[in-house]
Amino acid sequence: MAILPKKSTLSFIFILFLFLIIILLVNAEKNNTHNLIIDENSIIEVTQIDEFITPTEIKNATNINEDLIILQPAVSKYDDQAEVWIDIVPYFVDIVGTVNPSLKIQKVTASTNSEKVLCNFIDSNKFACSVPASKGKNEICIIAEDYFQKKYRKILNVIVNRGIPSPLILKVSGSINDENGNPVNDALVVFESVLEVENNVPFMVSNTTGEDGKYLITGALGSKQTIKVKKDGYNPVFFEIIFEDTENTLDFELEHEAKSSSGFNFLIGLLGFLGAVMFILTRKS
Repeated sequence: MAILPKKSTLSFIFILFLFLIIILLVNAEKNNTHNLIIDENSIIEVTQIDEFITPTEIKNATNINEDLIILQPAVSKYDDQAEVWIDIVPYFVDIVGTVNPSLKIQKVTASTNSEKVLCNFIDSNKFACSVPASKGKNEICIIAEDYFQKKYRKILNVIVNRGIPSPLILKVSGSINDENGNPVNDALVVFESVLEVENNVPFMVSNTTGEDGKYLITGALGSKQTIKVKKDGYNPVFFEIIFEDTENTLDFELEHEAKSSSGFNFLIGLLGFLGAVMFILTRKS
């Protein structure tokens, strides 16, 4: 006669089975999440969903340009594609964008060829998500759906490179004029990078303006620059700027230094001299 296990043993096995299932579900959920850092004070968790955008879904969606704007990654205006550098595997492309509030969008999804994520709304019209990608060229389809289930699409072409991005090598030109619009010649223009050469010395490039007030800076290293413009007789200009393109145009205005009145200075000197004479005569008396 077969001996059946006790009820307590069966209950224990059943509870253990349920516990294992819960652990597997939790791990699966963790594998489908990725933290996206929007700024220093804002981190959102992006969840991957099991479906992907079908060709029919893309075809039926309305193509929009101005109503759905991608803020990150930056898309080049020359070849209409973005390029990112990622030094962590697996690769994720962080996407931040805005939609026209008048469209009443309730959901935004982003997808590569086989994987799709649901974007989070940061505010009423700004969304963010992190999409799995592969090294090389990626076509990311972003679909926004309104409350009437009408869909709008935007195709984002992204090239993923592995590693840390090399700094931009800048070429900047422009003009320097005074407050009256006259060109300022022989003004010194200095571009100072946050990148260092050695011994905490920043990488600097400088040049001077010609008789027409124009200057040209080439070989400035890095997108973030501290710019200094100087010339005797003018108030110097100092400020920081972050460039997005390799070739840029930037104009400056220098103001003349305020000149003190020579007659006023003479009067102050005369009064000081008379005061000293009065003090000496008083002491003698």
